[in-house]
Amino acid sequence: IENCLKKELKMKRAFTLVELLSVIIILAIVTVFAVPIINNAVEDSRESANLRSIEGYARAVEQKYYEEGLPVIDSDFLASVNTGGGEVNCTSVNFSAEHNVVLNSCTVENTQDKTYCYASGKHYDCSDPEFLNILSQLGN
Repeated sequence: IENCLKKELKMKRAFTLVELLSVIIILAIVTVFAVPIINNAVEDSRESANLRSIEGYARAVEQKYYEEGLPVIDSDFLASVNTGGGEVNCTSVNFSAEHNVVLNSCTVENTQDKTYCYASGKHYDCSDPEFLNILSQLGN
């Protein structure tokens, strides 16, 4: 009897192959659903950070304009703007009384594949007719 009890205790301690496979399958199913959700959350946070960088850049340009009354923002100043995020580069930066800062085709450091446009405190798709209308008013 004692021998049988020892054998039974040894068998109770180990997991069966079916139990192990069940756990692996459940983990695989959870992973299939979790990975895309996590990737989307990371991409959304990166996009949000880029938009905040563009806004910070626009605010810095606007502040410089108001402080010094510069009709043209010089390239040395634009290169020195620290947004607290990635480095921002724009093909054109303008200032108008009606739209404040207008940024055209901006990229944020490490995300060169995406461009951003900004005017009147609002982000635009760079091909948005409303944004293109603002650019045409500026003569760009």
